[in-house]
Amino acid sequence: MALASRTEQPMWARQLVELLGIQQRFAYAEIYPTSKLKHFAALQRASDVAFDRMLFFDDEMRNIVDVRSLGVTCIHVADGINHELFHDGVRKMNLQGDDNIS
Repeated sequence: MALASRTEQPMWARQLVELLGIQQRFAYAEIYPTSKLKHFAALQRASDVAFDRMLFFDDEMRNIVDVRSLGVTCIHVADGINHELFHDGVRKMNLQGDDNIS
């Protein structure tokens, strides 16, 4: 799993991840003020995982639209992620249909 966060406060965001005790859950983290396209390009290079094998959850539609253009399966999360949304995303990614947005 990876983190991709566009923030003007990357030090604070990394501190938050540490304080939450979840940093060990993420093999990769791209946390800095830039577009999600740059985040995902860096994640792809670092992980060697193809874009079409990635699953992305985000609450901002502009990020969904940008990242979807790379071939990543994208799930818009308006009210937070839950078990059902996660499994729905995995199912959609595995289907590899033409429409990779929810």
